[in-house]
Amino acid sequence: MLDKIWQITTVSIAAQLATVSLGLLYFHQFPVYFIFSNLLVIPASFAVLVLGLVTLLVSAVAPLAAGVGQLLTWSIQFMNASVRTVEELPFSLLDNLYITTLQAWLIMLLVASLVLLFQYKRFQFLLFAFVFMSCLSIDQWINYVEVVNKKELFIYKIPGHQAIDLMATGTAHFVADSSLLMDEEKIRFHIRPNRLRKEVKGEVFSAMENTRQVSPGCKLIAWEGNTILLIEAKEAVLPSIHVDFLVISNNAITLQAIQKKIIFEKLIVDSSNSFYFADKLMKEAERMDIRAHSVLHQGYFSQRL
Repeated sequence: MLDKIWQITTVSIAAQLATVSLGLLYFHQFPVYFIFSNLLVIPASFAVLVLGLVTLLVSAVAPLAAGVGQLLTWSIQFMNASVRTVEELPFSLLDNLYITTLQAWLIMLLVASLVLLFQYKRFQFLLFAFVFMSCLSIDQWINYVEVVNKKELFIYKIPGHQAIDLMATGTAHFVADSSLLMDEEKIRFHIRPNRLRKEVKGEVFSAMENTRQVSPGCKLIAWEGNTILLIEAKEAVLPSIHVDFLVISNNAITLQAIQKKIIFEKLIVDSSNSFYFADKLMKEAERMDIRAHSVLHQGYFSQRL
């Protein structure tokens, strides 16, 4: 029995070493107790595989298939319960981790160097490991300076919704419509990856403290020396104002109605507009020689501030 446990443990460690960089790159997490969970999951998954094949083989004999099928059901339930039990332990998961593709390759090379060092006991593999570790540290620092330690405006492409992040040094101030604020799944899928890239790991703040209603249907965001005017309703009363960014939402208004009242540096048509209306605004902007970005046409908008 101890030998079997040792075999499963070594397989778990080998599999984790081979996939750790991919897990961090694509799933942004690391399972701390993978050795313990695999002691249960690997035998259970083997039983599920065998019983599944047996069920197919005896499917023509209904009573026998029902009996084997019940064993298969119990095996799957045991496997899922084992995973949930380990997952619920304190500190079972390191989450919200972000690495770049280059960093993933450097981790793979670092792990390979350490494995070769333990296997062949040659000093050159220690040097390789040191070089890859140094490159990984340097790239992480460059990523922090170039990506994280910057002020940036993001307007996401989530069809039917307004979604704006104002990010700086690991914090985010979020502006969104009420339905998106309540939809954690859409936020996780559309917005969370970019926040991980910007190392926003703590609380996400509401941008309301930086926002004021300048007129009916119009909100002004003042943040880090930049001004963003949001026009959100067709009945909006347009103020006479000069702003850095003008964001049009909810099929609110055409450019001809705006031009005489508002001076702006860049127009953004967000994804709460219909595609037809966004296309109409972009054609208007082209005729009027206005710098414009349609999130529905061109994807998310980002701007260093």
